[in-house]
Amino acid sequence: MGALALFAVFAADLLLHGPITSIDPAISGWLHAHMQSWATAFLFLFTYVHSTIGLVVMSAAVAVLLAANKRIAMVPWLVLTVQGGQVLNVLVKDAFQRARPHFDDPVVTLATYSFPSGHAAGSTVFWGFVCVLAWSWPARDPVRRALAIIAPLMIAFTAFSRVYLGAHYFSDVLAGISEGVAWVCTCVTIFYRTTAPRRSPSRGA
Repeated sequence: MGALALFAVFAADLLLHGPITSIDPAISGWLHAHMQSWATAFLFLFTYVHSTIGLVVMSAAVAVLLAANKRIAMVPWLVLTVQGGQVLNVLVKDAFQRARPHFDDPVVTLATYSFPSGHAAGSTVFWGFVCVLAWSWPARDPVRRALAIIAPLMIAFTAFSRVYLGAHYFSDVLAGISEGVAWVCTCVTIFYRTTAPRRSPSRGA
């Protein structure tokens, strides 16, 4: 609910031309004017890894891991969470139809809409699912601690890369992360509501 509320704030600000989206061009312009070749190359890695193809490849790797550990029932939920989240993002983009940032010398040029960021949402749903999986699985504590650090960093760097490279505004990536968190929570809630064993009513109740 918190993630949905946060997304609603960004969406309302966009529609009403509020203070958050009003400073977007200034942020994008400053970053574009201060780009460095090493930073561009570094941040492109996160963009490539969390592209549509990158998410499909990583999801396939997780699916193989699930199948190898006889948890094949989790694969449909992986697809629903990650690929379903990507489809949801496309639908939301089409609903808002926000134009992407424009520069005279763009680093990336895309014809799709800008709000919310698909990369930010995609990285959030993927790493969100992995974290939920690690905590529900009997994973070792070092693995969980590592994911608690790696997952937020991967999401943060991916989101920042989209603003830095001029593909999105700052509010786009914040909305994408909010959308991703809300979608992961929705999928996890449905999963546990539909798969958790029902308790029989106690006698005398």
